[in-house]
Amino acid sequence: MKVGTDSVLLGAWADIQSASKVLDIGTGTGILALMVAQRNAMVKIHAVEIDEQSALQSMENCKMSEWADRITVYHKSIQEFCKIRLDQYDHIISNPPFFVNSTLSTDKTRNTARHALDLTHTELLRSSDILLKKEGFLSFILPSHEGREFIGEAIGFGFYCNNITEVFPKENKSPARLLMKFSRQVAPIRIDHLIIQKSDEGNDYTEPYKELTKDFYKIL
Repeated sequence: MKVGTDSVLLGAWADIQSASKVLDIGTGTGILALMVAQRNAMVKIHAVEIDEQSALQSMENCKMSEWADRITVYHKSIQEFCKIRLDQYDHIISNPPFFVNSTLSTDKTRNTARHALDLTHTELLRSSDILLKKEGFLSFILPSHEGREFIGEAIGFGFYCNNITEVFPKENKSPARLLMKFSRQVAPIRIDHLIIQKSDEGNDYTEPYKELTKDFYKIL
């Protein structure tokens, strides 16, 4: 699977600076785990991936990085991982599958990554409830509609959305993604927004987007 904008956004946005143990659910190529390791020099990361080829790719990517000693990749479903969990985490991050009851492609790996089949949002929240420390945080990215439904479902598991960044692909478009931070604490939701591009012209990125992602792109 190619590296997508969603993962880059979440990896750059998530507030993981004070975390010592982070869990990446559905790591894919390992990009979120690697970004967390780059941003926090002390953190230990466990990354879980159900698809075998993706898990092997993330293992290779992490092994080749300078942070290999701080990242461990598990080829397991998050449901299986919960049964053998070694610890609880300060922060859980995920760019989860988001299509529900949608037409599948012929690519099984793509279906696993994009369609909520093996990892439904209910299962993601249930697993997070088991694996997150009482004072910990969750950070996810989802399309706007699915994100708002997810916020409502999360309340049933005792998770409350504390911060939302609405992501607009361009200035004249509707928000396409929600970056969301949850905790077990009820608090007023802080909402802000981020515009990726100023126009339809290529590489016409906004200054806030370039500032957010500058440590991860060689050319922007």
